Amino acid sequence: AETCFREAADPSVVFFAPDDAFYLFPSVSGGYWRSTDLVDWSFIPSQVLPTEDYAPDVRVLKDGSAIYFTASRHPPDHCPIFKSATPKDGNAWEKVSEPMPYWDPNMFQDDDGKIYVFHGCTYKRS
Repeated sequence: AETCFREAADPSVVFFAPDDAFYLFPSVSGGYWRSTDLVDWSFIPSQVLPTEDYAPDVRVLKDGSAIYFTASRHPPDHCPIFKSATPKDGNAWEKVSEPMPYWDPNMFQDDDGKIYVFHGCTYKRS
């Protein structure tokens, strides 16, 4: 029987040149998908990534050597950032940072190589 995921919203897709493949990371999915042609996709489960979190953002940095992943979490939990040079293996991810809680993240690498996370929601209510 095939596994079905009800959520899979907020997808983030990147092309990772070392694998010559696309990777798709949606919300609340138990893993992510890989494709070499954008037609046929293989599911990759992960026990390492927080694939049950919402609104993931995924980036390949300028040197192209790794994929970086983060996703939204409610405070007080901080959002971890992971990286992998071998994303074909769902458990080959290492945590590199856990800066703060945020929602709807967007990672950005500046010209000087520094990585920033922009996030679009606030938890404060008026």
